[in-house]
Amino acid sequence: MPGMTKDQKETIHQAEQLAHKSQNNPDMAAAMATYGYNEERWAEGEALIEAAKAAAGNNKLAYSAKLGATDAFGQSYDHTWEQCQELADICIDLFKTQTESLAALGLHRQRSQTTGQSRLTRPRKTASFAEFQAWSRNLYHVALTHPDIAPVLNNYGYPTDRLTQEAADVEATIEANHVQEQAKETALQSTVDRDHAFARLNIWYRRAQQFADKAEKRLKKRPAVEVTL
Repeated sequence: MPGMTKDQKETIHQAEQLAHKSQNNPDMAAAMATYGYNEERWAEGEALIEAAKAAAGNNKLAYSAKLGATDAFGQSYDHTWEQCQELADICIDLFKTQTESLAALGLHRQRSQTTGQSRLTRPRKTASFAEFQAWSRNLYHVALTHPDIAPVLNNYGYPTDRLTQEAADVEATIEANHVQEQAKETALQSTVDRDHAFARLNIWYRRAQQFADKAEKRLKKRPAVEVTL
């Protein structure tokens, strides 16, 4: 989970409580000092606490950014996918008897193994993004540059400026996917960094707690001082 886990929140709480108790109680502070817990060592612990908090905060932000990037990619992909399908449908209607043109557009004829009939194939939306990227880039490149295809499309609602804009939308979707993948990597690394920071804090805290237990036992064994008025 992003931010802090339940155990990590508990570690922060216990470490802060230990540091506060051990430094603000004069008897406890003196007892801990005999084990080497001076200002420098307490400062080390406080720095580890703050580092763990910061790492957890960075982890939460990284996962928020990942969610935002994923949402942005999803919206861009949906929009571009619809545009690609509309163009593909128009091309199928216009060039349904021209096998070479359809093949150039990435709309291949394939014979069904069950019916034996020929049908056109194209990537499904569930296909890998790499497959969609290659197909959509080729679709618009051919639509814009093929001498037998571009003029026909121009006469049926797909002039150069529209095709160029939709090709740019494809590139924007590809970039959105790149941003999403980078955000995923950053989020995963932030989790590693967070867990590493808490691992370091845990080592310090457990050792400090062991000596705090010793200090408390020593204080309990200390003979009572009788106060007379």
